[in-house]
Amino acid sequence: MENLTRSTNEVQPHGMSHPTRVFLGRFPQQQRGPICNMFLAPVRAGLASPQRVVEAVREDAQQRAAKAIRGGQPDTQTKMLMLLEQLTAYPQEALELAAWAISWEALPPHQRQQLRAERRTTYQRQYIAVQPPTDRQLACLGLLGYQGSVESRLHASNLIEHLRGGRGHG
Repeated sequence: MENLTRSTNEVQPHGMSHPTRVFLGRFPQQQRGPICNMFLAPVRAGLASPQRVVEAVREDAQQRAAKAIRGGQPDTQTKMLMLLEQLTAYPQEALELAAWAISWEALPPHQRQQLRAERRTTYQRQYIAVQPPTDRQLACLGLLGYQGSVESRLHASNLIEHLRGGRGHG
């Protein structure tokens, strides 16, 4: 199990400080998924060398930029030119992302699915940690006798679970 945990940490970044997230962190949030997919596509097509993956991403971005110019799509053109600039400016980061893509695609499907679920849970918890508690949560806390302040939905959820003695919603 220790090796499984270590290997999943290597292929599944959980924060922007992870080497594979550094390159993606140079782009606006809405562009990160599509760029990541541009790195995964050549791996899925059979490339197994980080250098070859980066070359394939560069060629793809050049083709997309040229097509965007011909098709009058300035947004796509700008995004692809930005990607090409970052590939040139930060080649080591691009290689690290390519290596991650190779490692990710080498995982069994069930393990990738498990890691996605863990990441989704983490993001959901981060989201509710900054959302105000719901009226329903506040009412439940009142019924459980809690009279203190409640900072967020996550805080309320944790308080409710604690006050119920860890019994959950039943």
